[in-house]
Amino acid sequence: MIRVSLTFNTGPQAGKVLAAAAVRPDAEALLQLATNKFRLKRREAERARLFVWGRGAELPRAGDVRALITNGETIAVSLGEAYAGSLGRVGAAPADEPAGAPDAEARWSAPRPALAIIEWADAAQMNGALGRMSTLLEHPVHCALESTGLVSVAAQRALPSSSYVGHNLYDTTFAEFERRADMESAAIAAHDSAAGATSVETALRAVANVAAHDGPAATARAAAGPTAAEARFLARWRDAGCPPVVISYVRGAERTLQHELCHARYALEPTYRDAANALWAEHAGRLRGWMRDLGYHHSRHADEFGAYVLTEPASFWRGRLDAADVRRARSLFPAAVGLGDGHEDGHGAGGCDCEGEAAGKSA
Repeated sequence: MIRVSLTFNTGPQAGKVLAAAAVRPDAEALLQLATNKFRLKRREAERARLFVWGRGAELPRAGDVRALITNGETIAVSLGEAYAGSLGRVGAAPADEPAGAPDAEARWSAPRPALAIIEWADAAQMNGALGRMSTLLEHPVHCALESTGLVSVAAQRALPSSSYVGHNLYDTTFAEFERRADMESAAIAAHDSAAGATSVETALRAVANVAAHDGPAATARAAAGPTAAEARFLARWRDAGCPPVVISYVRGAERTLQHELCHARYALEPTYRDAANALWAEHAGRLRGWMRDLGYHHSRHADEFGAYVLTEPASFWRGRLDAADVRRARSLFPAAVGLGDGHEDGHGAGGCDCEGEAAGKSA
């Protein structure tokens, strides 16, 4: 059995997941699923065509399709028309959706040329656009320093960054995400042109050179390029002049904004970064395992440590650092220089001075 999602190939709901189910990996079962879920009439079912959303690969009307579709992918149901959705290219968008359409009224501001701050109206849309990129940046197993591929959209739903209320991302993250997405799209195209001579997984392994220890996760990676939401975000980032540092938060989550502003300081202010690195080196022995359990790769620990010290109450540390440790750590951070546009992160010598956002973990 495989689990698939269904969407329409054209129309205002194209690209939106409208149904999902577990089904046998054969064409007849998939067509019957589409007929039942979308209540297709007999003539509609007769001319229906099934495409893999994001790749455009058409599924046959009969036979085994395990070499053509990966568990967790979305099937676009056509009533006879050609594939009309995204092909995984940056900037591509589903049919009937204008390129560059705003994501949930996301509001961009640029307090300095190197920094963009994005306020999102909806956490689900923010995480749909940015979750896989955060995974690539900081996940202990799936980050760029540990894995050679991208997690699939389906696998991403079970990862911590799918429930964040804030993200910090960088131009290097975007470049690596696009490089890997392009590589996987090329693997899919090579597989399709080979007319099934090899499995999609084999093609992905050949192109991405997946390490042996990474094998069990590889079946969750056949993402075939950015999703429509990811592509729109990357296009908007380019329109904004490709700022090197991008932080995001959900509207109203001001305490999370303060956490993300600390990440901006780490990236942009050497004095702040040096303080965070020195403090982390002092406390890493007690906190390294706990920080990993929170979902962070070791390359992110010093940055996260600084943000948590400055934006979480002492109770957050649950005895790992006592109140005196936290006060001392906060006192060693330089005063904030201010990031402009009403988003000042300075509250005295300790920098950010807000409690943590209770609704979810910030990136």
